[in-house]
Formats: sequence, C-alpha cells, structure tokens
Amino acid sequence: MAEQATEVQKARERLLENRKWVDANIEDIQKQYKDKWLLVRDKKIIESGAVPAEVKAKIEKKFADETLLIYVPNIIAKPM
Repeated sequence: MAEQATEVQKARERLLENRKWVDANIEDIQKQYKDKWLLVRDKKIIESGAVPAEVKAKIEKKFADETLLIYVPNIIAKPM
C-alpha cells in the first residue's frame, strides 16, 4: 500500500509546480517583471518588487512553504 504524502511533501510539490509554471512562461513574465522579485503561488504572480526582503515579507505564513520567491533577470529568454 502506498504511503500518503505528508503536508510538507504536498507543499513542496506545489512549490515545484510553481517553478515549472515560471519556466514555461518566462518570456511573458520577463516582459512585465524583468529585474523584479516575484512571489508565485498557485501558478499566479501574487506580488512583485525590486527588494527581495520587502517582497518576501508579504508571504502569508500559512502559505510560506509553497510560495516561490524568484528573481526575473532581463537577459535570459529561456530557462536553463
């Protein structure tokens, strides 16, 4: 019998899904958010800004484990 995923494992899976979404949409994201820090949750950009600490401070505690904080450079057109 397969074991149930823990809440931490589920949160990590959602985090990875958000990263995959960013990678798949990086060209469109760069047009609007280049040189910005983003918070991504549920495959949506929920906050953006120039200072990572300020953006990170906006993460809701209950979603901290599944919210992706990522920088969008202006020079990479495709994920590595």
